[in-house]
Amino acid sequence: MKLWTSPSYMPSDWLQYAKDTFDCLYAEGAEHTRMMSIGVHLRIMGRPGRIHALEKFLNYVAQHDDVWIARRIDIARHWIGTAGNHR
Repeated sequence: MKLWTSPSYMPSDWLQYAKDTFDCLYAEGAEHTRMMSIGVHLRIMGRPGRIHALEKFLNYVAQHDDVWIARRIDIARHWIGTAGNHR
């Protein structure tokens, strides 16, 4: 929502924030599994002047090893399928 409500982020600000958050969680992930959730709304992030920030972020994340980019349903199915292993 920080791209929408005042004072709002510019797409480049959002991209840097997302990268910084990812970098922190990726480093922590060396010790324990981490998950980063990004909620995007078509009318906010899907605008022509903003979508490039999401594309750049996904490209940045994809350059790292052992990263899974997943939808919510994929995460839910994974945890349902492995629930016995995480108790």
